[in-house]
Amino acid sequence: MSKDLKQKKSDYLLELALEEQLEQDEDMKKYPLPEDVEHPHVFSEEHEKRMQEIFKMADKVEHQSYRRKKHFQLAAGIALFLCLTTVTVTQVEAFRLPVFRFFSEVMEKSTYYGVEEVQTELSSRYQMYEPTYVLEGFHVTKVKEEDNYFELHYENDATGQAYNLYFREDLKGFFMDTENAETEERDINGNRAFLSVKENVVRMLMYKDNHQFFISGIIDKNNAVKILESIK
Repeated sequence: MSKDLKQKKSDYLLELALEEQLEQDEDMKKYPLPEDVEHPHVFSEEHEKRMQEIFKMADKVEHQSYRRKKHFQLAAGIALFLCLTTVTVTQVEAFRLPVFRFFSEVMEKSTYYGVEEVQTELSSRYQMYEPTYVLEGFHVTKVKEEDNYFELHYENDATGQAYNLYFREDLKGFFMDTENAETEERDINGNRAFLSVKENVVRMLMYKDNHQFFISGIIDKNNAVKILESIK
């Protein structure tokens, strides 16, 4: 309907423009009009009213189309704002959804189904001591924090491999199994470190800034070094 009204409006305006052009054309003035068309045609009042109605209807359709376009743009803008707000909120620590672990314990006459909340991120107090390098395919599945101490548990869902990183804020004596093990002392970024490899289990202790870092797991010893090197 909108196209028909616009077409009628365009045709009518074109007709008026053509008549005006002919009236101003000097060449046309040289030729007198025949007697039967000596007087220019005058549209009836009813015709003029009808054309005005057509113009109004066309304008109304155009305005409705413009309003619909603006409403669509406004709705799109609101939707974008809500999406950005949602992304921002979900990145705030206070709005992160907790992670739960479901487990079962079979007893003599019943089975206990338990749920416990699992911490998967370090608090701001210890984040500065967290390694920035994580082995490909591994991710943190559990975090344990105590006074002056934390441990991170990493797992690879595809291979089933796992390793742990332990941190102690103060220096204390440490026992490491070295019987029948491959042992060596290393320097990691100027920090003293001790390595033990026994039955494919890598254990590595590093002292840094009067803190202790310890890695244990079935991983390559060079990867253990890379993990400790990434601690700032």
